[in-house]
Amino acid sequence: MISFAHSRSVLLIFALVFICSVSDARPIKEVPKLILISIDGFGFDYINRIGNENIPNLLYFIEHGSSVKYVKNVFPSVTYPNHMSIISGLYPESHGVVHNVFRDDYLNDTFHLDAFFQNFDSRWFDNGQEVIYSSNRRGNGLRETGSVLWPGGLTTIKGVQPRTIGRAFSGNLSLPYNTRIDYLIKWLTDKYRPANLGLLYFDEPDESGHKFGPNSPEVTKAVRRVDNALGYLKQKLNESGLLGSVDIILTSDHGMLSVDKFVNIDKCVDSQWYTTDESLSTVLFIYPKKGKRLIHQ
Repeated sequence: MISFAHSRSVLLIFALVFICSVSDARPIKEVPKLILISIDGFGFDYINRIGNENIPNLLYFIEHGSSVKYVKNVFPSVTYPNHMSIISGLYPESHGVVHNVFRDDYLNDTFHLDAFFQNFDSRWFDNGQEVIYSSNRRGNGLRETGSVLWPGGLTTIKGVQPRTIGRAFSGNLSLPYNTRIDYLIKWLTDKYRPANLGLLYFDEPDESGHKFGPNSPEVTKAVRRVDNALGYLKQKLNESGLLGSVDIILTSDHGMLSVDKFVNIDKCVDSQWYTTDESLSTVLFIYPKKGKRLIHQ
């Protein structure tokens, strides 16, 4: 049996990071515009492995900007902790989002990434830290943020909530990529309160990587789908006159590798002594049952 785990290469995972500025020098008094894009599960090796013919738009951003071979993720290498770290600059033990599924005894509740209404519940995310959109609001001039499905970036933090696509859709990862971009462009070009910061999330190729494996044809197809969306973004920015005045950061939260080694936790700890969050992940939380203590030796 083969499982697909988040990749680690000397603890260096994450995708390539591309910082692309296609704009001329702007007056310092002008409110800067930034689009931060996360391509979930995009491994550091995908650019070289998948083939240039499948990623013409990614290559456009590379050629018109700067890139690095990899960046370090935070532990655990899963979606929510890393996306929260990207927008806060903090490790999970500081921002409090320690997994995609985790128990909080203080709240007497469990967070689950699929319970999408929890994405709007500040209890899970507002732990006293600044995030990029609360800091953005504090800057000079008219500053607004729009967030398209960003994990952990939809709720009110330090009194600031970004614009979102609505709770009825914010948990719907089937929302077409071009529709997500249309929302973002609408916010950036709003006549009265234009956003200057956009957070844009793509759930692929992570979804396909978990289902079919990182080396599968399905992952190549998923990357091509993301690349097509980036081409659409470039087109809409050009049509709206924003292409020359916006900076774009493309990054990811983690990569992915195939693994065939497993740890049977029940051989280490009596299964009658603990409960788990039952998440399928490379990191498992175990919670001692009442009257039991688990001591690491």
